[in-house]
Amino acid sequence: MIMPLINPLISVTGKDWRTITIRPGIAIGQFFSAILDFLIIAFILFVTIRILQKLKRQEHVTKCINRKLPHYIPRT
Repeated sequence: MIMPLINPLISVTGKDWRTITIRPGIAIGQFFSAILDFLIIAFILFVTIRILQKLKRQEHVTKCINRKLPHYIPRT
């Protein structure tokens, strides 16, 4: 979903950037493509985990406030 938006930005002289080779048999385009795909997936997982942690923390704070526990220490 993201790659069709990125391809025009990094295309080289109208060719698909994933087909760039240095010498016959050394395809750096495929290598950079794999790195970019990995970084995109890693970023999406990072953001998802951060959101889940915030939701879990808010749930814990709500439980503590509802019970009026004396050991509640708010986190910033």
